[in-house]
Amino acid sequence: MNLTIRDLSKSYASRSGNILALDSLDLEINPQEFISIVGPSGCGKSTLLKIIAGILPPTSGYIDFDDSNTTHLLQTDLVFQEHGLFPWLDVVSNVAFGLKMQGVSKQLRTEKALAFLNKFGLKDFTHVYPYQLSGGMKQRVALARAIVSNPGMLLMDEPFGALDSQTRMLLQEELIKLWRDYRKTVIFVTHDIDEAILLSDRVLIMSGRPGKIIKQYLVPAEIRRNLSDRFHPMIHDLKKEIWHLIKNEVQKEIQVELNG
Repeated sequence: MNLTIRDLSKSYASRSGNILALDSLDLEINPQEFISIVGPSGCGKSTLLKIIAGILPPTSGYIDFDDSNTTHLLQTDLVFQEHGLFPWLDVVSNVAFGLKMQGVSKQLRTEKALAFLNKFGLKDFTHVYPYQLSGGMKQRVALARAIVSNPGMLLMDEPFGALDSQTRMLLQEELIKLWRDYRKTVIFVTHDIDEAILLSDRVLIMSGRPGKIIKQYLVPAEIRRNLSDRFHPMIHDLKKEIWHLIKNEVQKEIQVELNG
């Protein structure tokens, strides 16, 4: 799925006046591309994903999906840091929920859900409930639920941010395998620069609020999705450059606050 964003802005009303979260943001993403977005806290990364998903309306600007000027919930699926599983449904029913909302028959949606649970190594947990799962297993279920509905684009908002480092690395590997198998367009928001570099075709850097894309890096082929060599010197060099940009943006925000 191709995505084009032009001159996108988003503001919120507050008691002290309008708060500009995104300002004249432009973005072009190609079909099957894996993009990561990093930037200071509060710069509008999550807001951008919600606008792309159609959950929030933009204040101005437009979004094109495959040359169709619309934001359509059926074209995207969101995976958050908090898994968002329904506690009253077992694992297979959680995974099948989106298909149920699309009107897929019970038999077919159950078959599809079971197939994806098997792919994620969860075939022995189909009838347990979310409270019985570890954090990593919950995120596996959330990923299965997102992909089973066959969205054109997968939007991921710090999906591994609450996990321990070992589980996080394992899920990074599973996500890359999933991307290689299904070639979905992915927009991945993270605060972890290493994660952004390791997973992505491109890493986009957002400014401090109001957010806009200030720079993008094409990840070199030598280190792109090469999870077997997480300590390659090229990763270190690129991380250093990206961190320098983000640090400057954070320092600008601090200075603005100090100046009142």
